[in-house]
Amino acid sequence: MKITDISKTDSSPALRNFAISFMAIVLLCLPCLAVSAQTVAATSGLSAGIGEVTWLLGKAWVNHGGGKRERIHQGMLLSSADVIETGSNAHVHVRFIDNALVSVRPSSRLEILRYEYRADAPAESAVKFNLQEGITRAISGDAAKSARGNFRLNTPIAAIGVRGTDFVVSAREQTVSALVNEGAIIVAAFSSSCFADALGPCNSSGVELTGETSQILQISASSGTPVLLPLPGSDIPDALMAVAGTDNEPASVESESQDGNEKLAETVTVTAVNLKLADDSVTTITQTPLQPQPEPVPEPLPEFTPDVAIAEPELVNRQLVWGRFSESRTDNERITTSFLTAFENRKTTVANNQYALFRPEQDTQLVQRGLGVVDFSLDQAQAVFSNGNGTSLMDVQGGELSIDFNLNRYYTSLSLGHDITGDVGFSDSGRLYGGGYFHSDNVSAAESLAGAVSLDGAEAGYLFRKLIEAGSIEGLTLWSRAP
Repeated sequence: MKITDISKTDSSPALRNFAISFMAIVLLCLPCLAVSAQTVAATSGLSAGIGEVTWLLGKAWVNHGGGKRERIHQGMLLSSADVIETGSNAHVHVRFIDNALVSVRPSSRLEILRYEYRADAPAESAVKFNLQEGITRAISGDAAKSARGNFRLNTPIAAIGVRGTDFVVSAREQTVSALVNEGAIIVAAFSSSCFADALGPCNSSGVELTGETSQILQISASSGTPVLLPLPGSDIPDALMAVAGTDNEPASVESESQDGNEKLAETVTVTAVNLKLADDSVTTITQTPLQPQPEPVPEPLPEFTPDVAIAEPELVNRQLVWGRFSESRTDNERITTSFLTAFENRKTTVANNQYALFRPEQDTQLVQRGLGVVDFSLDQAQAVFSNGNGTSLMDVQGGELSIDFNLNRYYTSLSLGHDITGDVGFSDSGRLYGGGYFHSDNVSAAESLAGAVSLDGAEAGYLFRKLIEAGSIEGLTLWSRAP
């Protein structure tokens, strides 16, 4: 089937003592925020595994089999038989040994059934995935390009083969939808001539979808008949989610618009399209218009970045407090207090050249034992975008932080926005130390993070930095243990 596209300080003893303490902390934390001169080479081969997680946003896991389930982190190596499982706000990007790229979208499960790449004989390679549910995007690597007959992506009700391509698939229990950005795919419902345990496309019963026209191919379990749908918008994953799981039967749709006092009615006509089957025969399927949907009303975003600076009495009414070097607040300050205020009955933990995070003095400086895995909720944040024209506040739209006190590991992510940068994601994972300090495993020129938790595990905070093409982002966060 041929369709398509888918800055002065006094000399008080307290301040002198603080300065000594602070400099010690800065020296200790330099490794946390150091900028590496090295860059990571693009993956053309892996010492172990068949793919590497190159980007992560949100919570995601990999099921290795035998009941072993592990939190996904950037740089993780994957193996055949692994199942990638994403949370409701998670995205996982994987680069495979043949330079294939796969993106797993939120609330999805993708199983790597088989990944055998023969660099010496690419035509003998074999690749097979199973999209159990959700949305994935795949860009073919050398294996699929050289051995098209040995590539298969299964869904609950249909098989997909490729002809060297970039495509997106949405799978639900009763419906599969697909579109092609470039190249072509072959889609076929499972039947007596198309088995789930087979490899490669189902040529005898498949329909070819190409990247020449902007439409979605959908198959439902009830009929098994392919249906063409127009794209409801420019965002491909959202477009697929909008149509997956619906029963779109051929029909005429009337849409109305108001122009002054005159009401105009427009009838959308259903057309029949001749499509090429994978075996070069021709079939006719119905091109169905998508039912018009009302514009969704967006929910108000949580106010993690206050509109005005929080009063100091409120800021110090918690264990962890951000203190600043400058004597007065700048226009961009929201959640910081003066160092002298923050230093009262507290000690510094992590710091950079502008801020330090203060924690109450205690007899012991070790984190309480037996806390297990703790999820934190974002309370307050401030982030500043800087470029050659100056600095301005960003919106911190949300985030998550999880700390495993048993394994001494953490994972965090943030969602930020700005008129210049658009939406920006920040994610990081690394080690937690006995004194309650944490920082990245891999400190790079592009991103850095240093933080601390209260010794009872009830609060956390960290400072972060991210370089982007348009400039740089620096920020502070405060968190509380989730209920």
